[in-house]
Amino acid sequence: MNELVRYIVLSTGCLSILYLFYRLFLANKTTLQSLRWYLLFSLLISLLIPFNRYSFFTFNIAKSTSRVNNVVTNTFTGTDASGNTATPATKVPARERSAIPVLSIVGMLYCIITGYFLVRLVRQFYLIWTCYRSSEKEKKGAYTIVWNGQHKKPFSFFRLLFLNRSFVTPEQQEQITAHEKVHMLQYHSFDIILVEIVTAITWFNPVVWLFRNTVQLVHEYLADAGVLDSGINKLQYQALLLNQIAETELVTIYSGFNQSSINKRFIMMQTDHPNRASRYKLLLLVPITSLLIPVTGCLNGRSSSDSTEVVTTIAPTKLNVLYIGIDNPVSISVSEYAADDITVSIDNGSITGKNGEYNVRPHVAGKAVITVAAKGKTIRESEFRVKYLPPPVVVLKPLPGNAGLIKGGDISKEELLKADGIKLTIENSEFELPMKVASFDMVVRAADKSVIKSAGSTQDNFSAEQVALIKSLEKGQHVTIENIAATSPGGNRKTPMIMDFTIRGK
Repeated sequence: MNELVRYIVLSTGCLSILYLFYRLFLANKTTLQSLRWYLLFSLLISLLIPFNRYSFFTFNIAKSTSRVNNVVTNTFTGTDASGNTATPATKVPARERSAIPVLSIVGMLYCIITGYFLVRLVRQFYLIWTCYRSSEKEKKGAYTIVWNGQHKKPFSFFRLLFLNRSFVTPEQQEQITAHEKVHMLQYHSFDIILVEIVTAITWFNPVVWLFRNTVQLVHEYLADAGVLDSGINKLQYQALLLNQIAETELVTIYSGFNQSSINKRFIMMQTDHPNRASRYKLLLLVPITSLLIPVTGCLNGRSSSDSTEVVTTIAPTKLNVLYIGIDNPVSISVSEYAADDITVSIDNGSITGKNGEYNVRPHVAGKAVITVAAKGKTIRESEFRVKYLPPPVVVLKPLPGNAGLIKGGDISKEELLKADGIKLTIENSEFELPMKVASFDMVVRAADKSVIKSAGSTQDNFSAEQVALIKSLEKGQHVTIENIAATSPGGNRKTPMIMDFTIRGK
């Protein structure tokens, strides 16, 4: 999206500069054909030149402006599970976060309005096509007359001349045909369609509307000149223009016999045209374009460098730490590039994933460097510490309404029953351990540590025998959960952990 916005802005700026130059130095100061070609080339240059990325003045500042943010998904502060002091991660400023909805709304509004203009353009093609299909055709050498009953006003579209017998006399037809032949033989319809497309895309630029009207006016100047050069009486032709002026236009992509700005056209008919040598003013496009090329290339280069930003999200730790033995989720995105253009590698371990979402598994404790590249260009290298996971602890499963970890101590029978089992976890972390409780024993002991009764479970939940044991407990009795076995990628293993509880009253 950012590339599209930059293209539209640069294209609009180039067109504005070229049109301003036209108004200041060329309007009415060179031949009509030169004016047309200048306007047409200006439009093509403004469409193509934003793609330029070459500049003599390239600023390579990507390394100093790129940044890596470790965005945290939990709220833990203070120390990590290993006792290390946590340095808060850099967060995206609220100003940047709040700007996203605004940009989305503006983008949506732009798409709606642009879509309206494009749909309107397609509709006009459809109107011309339906008129052509339903009308009588008469071949006249290089062009075809389409005798239609839908449009009162004559107009042309490429090599098609649309006339209405009910509103055109034989005398008028000669003058109208002479006018429209200029439009048809010089392919003015091509200019108009190109201008209409650019107008639909850059409708927000007032200059593009002025440019559009100027192109249409120059077309009419050329057609008027062609009529008068054919020997038709000027006064009779001007009278015909005045007779046609009241008709409302429904379609705007054709070259119409009647256009607005009649006064300007009448004045142009009375004006002596510049000599043929003035057409060389068209060559002024060369130095203007030569200036625009390095300027747009510089802006493209600086914009890409300034805005390329690597955002790395590592969850859930606040430190730049990767843990051995588990998947460390990492989200990576680079502004100005699509997710498919990004390649990620690590020098210590493996990294898998796509579309910006990755899992990192480091192999050796120490350090690991994640390298982010886009389209073959290294954007950022970020260094992370690599550690072994801290030893897990065994706790009761979370009680409803209690987010704390219960590892032992005084507890009621009701709380034990609500917990319904035990689990392994790492304190002060949200990592999902690749270990799960496979079995454990529950033992009730006397004051001399002798076993009164016991029950086992082959899962992480309390078994039916253990539930019955809990219900039979009395206040002050001691319960131990021991012989805990956990499943891991390496198979079942015993964990040297126990949980001691003393039953209290309700």
